[in-house]
Amino acid sequence: MLSANEALRPTAMGFTSSSFFRDDTRLRALRFLDHMLERDNMQKSEFLKALSDMWKDFDSRVLRYKVLPPLCAELRMWYATHDSSHGADHCRISG
Repeated sequence: MLSANEALRPTAMGFTSSSFFRDDTRLRALRFLDHMLERDNMQKSEFLKALSDMWKDFDSRVLRYKVLPPLCAELRMWYATHDSSHGADHCRISG
């Protein structure tokens, strides 16, 4: 993949679609989280079940800045649509 000759290097699309990125479950989880609000409830449910086994595989910074924010956004959406007196304020990430 690394070559002094630019013509021999893969394109950005080719590089990111390589098996290294496609087969990494953590990267696939992060991509899912990027579009979580667009997913249907069944997809979200299956994803969350799988995510419960992946917590230990993520660095704490990745959890804090890439995993938790979309999960909190999903909780806020759920609370907004379910007329609950309990808000999702506990999802604020400080610091």
